[in-house]
Amino acid sequence: MNYGNENNYNYGEENIRKKSPVFKVMRWTVYSLCILIMIVVAYRLISTGTPKELKNYIAKSPEITEKYKSLKDDFKIYKIDVRTPFALGDALYIVSAYYLESSENLQVILRCKNEKFAQLILSSLGVAGNIDENHDNPTAPFKTWLKVSANVNINSDENETKEENKEPAPDYVIIEPLKLKENTFGKTGERYKYFIYSFGGVQIDYANSKVELYVFYDNHNQSEVIFDENEALTRFTVFDVNMPKTRIPAKDFKLD
Repeated sequence: MNYGNENNYNYGEENIRKKSPVFKVMRWTVYSLCILIMIVVAYRLISTGTPKELKNYIAKSPEITEKYKSLKDDFKIYKIDVRTPFALGDALYIVSAYYLESSENLQVILRCKNEKFAQLILSSLGVAGNIDENHDNPTAPFKTWLKVSANVNINSDENETKEENKEPAPDYVIIEPLKLKENTFGKTGERYKYFIYSFGGVQIDYANSKVELYVFYDNHNQSEVIFDENEALTRFTVFDVNMPKTRIPAKDFKLD
């Protein structure tokens, strides 16, 4: 057996492959494709990343500030890992959900795609002429409510059976968000717009409670939007007994 000839044959075949224009084109095509994929991934990470001013962001209120001053490092904040944060395809997305146990406050940052935002606000207002396209922070087209179910704190008179209907009081409470001085981030020309919602008086029993965020169109032509689950644009489960939560040090937030 002539091993030397076989080795020479393999070496010659490798040289042909290296010198072949087709092989070079294929090799650079693969390199270019890999580079393109890396650029696309990097762009997606940058364009979809949360603005730095919203990282570890808590909308402060006098109640939160005072409670933090008295407790400092003992002030309890939990970050909830929302199981299904997307809704309406990818038009809406829960960026973060924090439960400030020490002050019974729950905060949600909701992200909306700007390309979808105009459509949603048009549907909300119903009249295109009411929209200022150059306005950096148009009125949010959403009305939100928080529904806290099971083992919630309900007034004793509501716990009593209704005499007229002989029906038990509901085992949930509906909470409207607090009015914030600034609750919208993001300009029209950017990819996303962010809405911050802060709910006070939220008591969560981690072993029993279920917390849901209901999102409605806010038709500003009407005097008010009435809570009706069947009319909701979408609904998020913000917390249930199977959803993990992580305690975050209060010092990571600017609560002073």
